[in-house]
Amino acid sequence: MNLVEIWPEHKAAEGLDDKLAAVLVQFGIDNAEVSVRLCDDAEIKELNKQYRNLDKPTDVLSFPQCEDAFAELDDLSDGGLPNQHLGDIVISLETAERQAQSQGHDLKQEVRILACHGLLHLLGFDHDGPEPEAWDKAEQELMINECDMRGGKARDSAS
Repeated sequence: MNLVEIWPEHKAAEGLDDKLAAVLVQFGIDNAEVSVRLCDDAEIKELNKQYRNLDKPTDVLSFPQCEDAFAELDDLSDGGLPNQHLGDIVISLETAERQAQSQGHDLKQEVRILACHGLLHLLGFDHDGPEPEAWDKAEQELMINECDMRGGKARDSAS
C-alpha cells in the first residue's frame, strides 16, 4: 500500500495524499512512500539555491531517493519488504497561489498539478532529459486522469 505524507496540513492539500497514492497505482506501484512539504517562497528559495544554485523561489522541487524507482520497487515487491521511500516533493504555497490566479483555477488544483509534476520527477521522468516525449505522455495522462485537468497540456513547471 502506498503512503503519502503531507506536512504541514493545509486546506489546499486536502485529499492530495489519496490523489498521489492513486497516481502511483496508475503506474503499477503499490509499495512506495512519498513526502510532500508545503512551504513559503523564502524556504523554497533557500532549497533552490542550495540544490540547484538558483537564488530565486520556484513552485516545486523534487528530491528523488532512488536512481531507478521502478526497478527498486520491483525488487522490494518480490520480497514483501516495507515501502520504498521514493523521495520528497516541496511546494511553495505562495508561488502556487500566484500561478493558480494567473491560470484561472484555485490553489487546491494548482497544488495537485505541482505535486503530480514533482511525483513524475521522483519516478524518474524528466522534461529536460533525453526522452522528453516520455515526460509529455506521462504528464498528459496524469493531468487528465488524476489531477482534474481536462484537455490540453498542463503548463510548464520550474522543478
